Amino acid sequence: MEKMRDFLRDHGMVCAVVLCACAAVVTGAWAVRTIQSELNRQVPPVTEQQKQQAESAPLSPQAQPEWEENEWNTGFDVAGRAEGIPEERSSSGEHSSSGASSGASSAGKPGEKPSESTAPADVGSASYAPPVSGSVVQAFSGDELVYNETLEDWRTHNGTDYACSIGNPVKAPVSGKVAVVKDSGNWGGTLELIDAENRTWRLYGVVAEVKTGEDVTCGQPVGKVGGIACETAVGSHVHLEIEQDGKYLDPAQIIR
Repeated sequence: MEKMRDFLRDHGMVCAVVLCACAAVVTGAWAVRTIQSELNRQVPPVTEQQKQQAESAPLSPQAQPEWEENEWNTGFDVAGRAEGIPEERSSSGEHSSSGASSGASSAGKPGEKPSESTAPADVGSASYAPPVSGSVVQAFSGDELVYNETLEDWRTHNGTDYACSIGNPVKAPVSGKVAVVKDSGNWGGTLELIDAENRTWRLYGVVAEVKTGEDVTCGQPVGKVGGIACETAVGSHVHLEIEQDGKYLDPAQIIR
């Protein structure tokens, strides 16, 4: 006991300091654990789903790389319209894109009648008719050679032959102007009409009763059936040719 008192007398100060230090360490540890427990209690732990959502979420505008704005600038604003191109306005004053404007101008509004200025020209609306009522006895051959029994040779047949009797009336196959009235020798009497499409309608074997420069209408009587010396083997008929820009057309494809 005496030794304990001597030890405390000699080392009491050191013991007091050590005890205070230990007390401070214990108190600090207790305080840290208390604070940590309180924080864990107030803030719920992060779940695995929340971690995945955070990883897949896009960067905020402030976190976007600076090069994106410069390297991928396409010259379009947020509305998708190219900069520097003026907007068009429709007739109602509303903004419209170039595609919508062109579509509206060409098609018009539903049920709206197009104006006469934009309507297509009435080309080829005239009616056509065979010059006589008889059947076809020899058709158009185009580039194919056919045998001519009268001349006993091979040649193209540039028109259509319609059977008829001598003296029967011949009618205009199309409306137009009389351009030629003449005698063509072996082809007999010839009558040429020019239609609205600048095509030449040539009738052979016709005794014309109209004059050059006259206007005729489709179906109007223009003469009577004569004869064609170079095609007598076919019988009495009228030969019709249609020519445009130096090319013969098939009358059967036009007169239907």
